[in-house]
Amino acid sequence: MTFAGLLEAVGKYLENKINAINQNDKPEIQKVVYDYPDMTMHSENKILFLHLSDVEYDTLTTESHLARIKIMVYGVIGGSDEATLQERLAAYADALYLAIEQDLSLGGVCDVSFIRSIRFYTDVEGVQNRKAFEAQIELLTET
Repeated sequence: MTFAGLLEAVGKYLENKINAINQNDKPEIQKVVYDYPDMTMHSENKILFLHLSDVEYDTLTTESHLARIKIMVYGVIGGSDEATLQERLAAYADALYLAIEQDLSLGGVCDVSFIRSIRFYTDVEGVQNRKAFEAQIELLTET
């Protein structure tokens, strides 16, 4: 699988699982963007951004390697009052955590995955009435 294909597979898995977990939070994720967040180009109220951060390889045997793939995931939410946005952002981050914990292989994309960190942002630069989180996830897979 190519890096672009891997990122897209992770994005589709996360979009479907987060929407299923947060089925009462409307709107669902309106767009998945495979790039660093740039809110001047996107006006949707619920966006998921993903981009590759690092890829490292460790030798396991002469014929296999362990790939450590780090992906940055950004969830951006808007379209509500301040208090509601705080609640929805927390639910969005919770859903990301549960999506990974419920299937560590992310639907067969990797051998195992982990959330390394989640940071919360009360403001998003360049736009009003938006909140965001930034999560680093790590995928391990034998190649």
